[in-house]
Amino acid sequence: MHRGYHENRSIEIFGSPFTEVHIFLDQFFLKYGDYHRRILHHSEGIELVVKKFGESARKPAEQHILDDIGCVRESWMDYQQELTQDLQSMQEDDLKNLYFEQYEQVRFKYFVHKF
Repeated sequence: MHRGYHENRSIEIFGSPFTEVHIFLDQFFLKYGDYHRRILHHSEGIELVVKKFGESARKPAEQHILDDIGCVRESWMDYQQELTQDLQSMQEDDLKNLYFEQYEQVRFKYFVHKF
């Protein structure tokens, strides 16, 4: 979805466009195209939004993700099957930089539950 769509939805639902939230969530679009969603479109990404913009940004971030993909996934690891190995590898540095505190915990949790 385009930022204007997300802003209009936020105005309708929350009374404000929350432009900075939508820019933040889609900041990797130019780099990865539609595959940018793996970086921030999940619960871990929402927590980063809340850290950066405050609790009032939680619901607009959730709505943005729901409008884009129809659900809120737990983490970037829930996108593994949809990406090639090369694309996953390209995104690892961005993921490590954004989620440095919980990066290894999320990866470990995913692999423990998977097997």
